[in-house]
Amino acid sequence: MILIISENKDYITDIVLDWLSYNKRKFTRINDTDKFVISQIEIESGVENIKLFNSKFKINLSDVSVYWHRRGVLNLKQSVVSLNLEQNNNKGIGNYIQAEYKAINLFVEDYLYNKSGVGRIEDNYTNKLSNLIYAKNCGFIIPSTYILKNKKEVLDLIEKEDLITKGIQSGWFYNDGKEYSLFTSTINQSDLAEFPDKFEYSLIQKKLDKKYELRIFYFNERMFATAIFSQNDTQTETDFRHYNNLKPNRTPPFDLPLNIKEKIIKFMTFKKMKTGSIDIVITKKNEYVFLEVNPFGQFGQVSNPGNFHIEKHIADYLIERSIND
Repeated sequence: MILIISENKDYITDIVLDWLSYNKRKFTRINDTDKFVISQIEIESGVENIKLFNSKFKINLSDVSVYWHRRGVLNLKQSVVSLNLEQNNNKGIGNYIQAEYKAINLFVEDYLYNKSGVGRIEDNYTNKLSNLIYAKNCGFIIPSTYILKNKKEVLDLIEKEDLITKGIQSGWFYNDGKEYSLFTSTINQSDLAEFPDKFEYSLIQKKLDKKYELRIFYFNERMFATAIFSQNDTQTETDFRHYNNLKPNRTPPFDLPLNIKEKIIKFMTFKKMKTGSIDIVITKKNEYVFLEVNPFGQFGQVSNPGNFHIEKHIADYLIERSIND
C-alpha cells in the first residue's frame, strides 16, 4: 500500500494522486484534519502490528510498502480523559499525556520512514542557523549572518556592508486568527532611526549582490532547478515572494554544475533529508551562496516553468517501490 500524509488543501498532493490514479495504483491519503485512534501496537520478535482507524479508514501499517510524508502531521485523537484534564486546567497531567501522544506519533512516523519512506515530521523542525553551518561544512559559501538585539550593533555593521533581515526560524506567524508572512527586508539608515535601542533577537545578514536566484527541489538525490531573475524588478529584488503578477520574474530551467549537486547531496545526506526546497543565490562574482532549505516547501514554481513534471516523478517513485498494489 502507498501511504501519504499531507494537508487537506495541498494542491501538490492532489496532482501526485491524480498520477497514481491514472496508473491505477491504490493509495491511502491521511490529512492533518483526519483524527485517528491507534487500536493496536504490538512489537515482538518477528511481529510488528500497528493499526490505526477512524470513521473512514482502517490501516495496518505492516501493509504499507512505501510512505511519503508530504506535509501536516498524523493527528491522534485525544481521549476523553485528556480532554477533561485540559478543560479543568490540570496542565501538569495534561502536558504529560500530550508528551506520551507525541512519543507515539514520532514512533509511528519513524516506523513508516524506515519502510522506504520520504519525508519526516522531524524535518519540519530543521534550524536555519544550524543549516548554515552544515552547508559551510559541506563546502558551500554562506552569507555573513548575525543574531542581534540592540541598535548599536546593527549601526556598527551597516557602516561596513548592506544588510537584510528575515525570520530566524519561520516566515509565518498567527495573531488573532490571522496569518502573516515575514518577508526578507533590506535594512537602511532611515529604518534604523525608527529602531528602539533594544529589541528581540533578530537575524541580520549581509545583503548579497545577486545575479539571480536558484530554487532547487530535491527528491531522493534527484534535483530540479530553475533560475529566478528577481533582481530585474524592484518589487522582487530583495524577496521574490513579493510576486509581480502583472510582470512575473523569468524562471527558466537551470542546469546545476556537478560540484554544486555533490554539495547538495552531501548536505541533504548529512541532514537525513530525502526531500526539500533549497534556495541558493548566484552573485555577480558567480559565487553559489547557500541560503536555506525548506523540507516541505511548495515546488510548483519549479515544476511548472521548468516543465519538469515533478509530481509525476514522485508518483513514479512511489509506484516503483509499492508491492503488489
